Amino acid sequence: MAVALVEEGRELRNAGIEVPILLLSEPRPSEMVEVVECGLVPTVYSGEGISAAAAAASSANTKLNVHLKIDSGMRRVGAEPEFAVSLAQSVIQREDLILQGVWTHCAVADDIDNPFSNHQLSIFNHVIEDLNQNDVQIKICHAANSALALNFPNGLYDMVRCGIATYGISPVQGWSKNISLRPAMSLRSEVSFTKIINAGEGVSYGLAWSAPKDTRIATVPMGYADGLRRNFGRRGGMVLIRGKKFPIVGNITMDQFLVDCRY
Repeated sequence: MAVALVEEGRELRNAGIEVPILLLSEPRPSEMVEVVECGLVPTVYSGEGISAAAAAASSANTKLNVHLKIDSGMRRVGAEPEFAVSLAQSVIQREDLILQGVWTHCAVADDIDNPFSNHQLSIFNHVIEDLNQNDVQIKICHAANSALALNFPNGLYDMVRCGIATYGISPVQGWSKNISLRPAMSLRSEVSFTKIINAGEGVSYGLAWSAPKDTRIATVPMGYADGLRRNFGRRGGMVLIRGKKFPIVGNITMDQFLVDCRY
């Protein structure tokens, strides 16, 4: 498994989850003791992070697996490719650390025709080659989020980090390519009220949507307090009523939203 934050890893451990849990960002030095206590696998990409991980492992008299992240072009977090070898050597020279993996993250994998993903993979491959040439042994190389895993066979390596696809949602809008994904969850409510409104009448806060013609509006008792984004009505949000799609209209309110049932 993989999580973003130390506290997320702790919650999984407290819930009885015993599988390896990778942290996808380098924890703060002050968090490394908890990382070791929870048996998490930290990502590292700085000398400070490596030193903190080693110190925490040494204090606990244990060996800690770490993964080195390479910034191959997303320009978010990660080590510059030219520093990969020196950072990897810094890890393997410490008795308390084990360099279990090296990884990167692609910026535009959901844009199938964009050549930048292959450019990033090329950079990552050169890093792996440099590590091998410098006798740095890596057990696990990984680069693929959901979009990369489904679209780029050359980016699969030793493991994948599927996120949105595990929920049964395609990472590429309108793309199937014989991939059968089934939504893992649904959000259900019921229509609580309906009324006819006249053409030109606005609805909900701000009257942001106006009926183009006389129509029936349905109220559903669910809103942003339940996790719906307020702009669903302005960005093409849809619902199913008796198996038929209808558009959400107007701003989502705290505990209700409106549906145009004229279709």
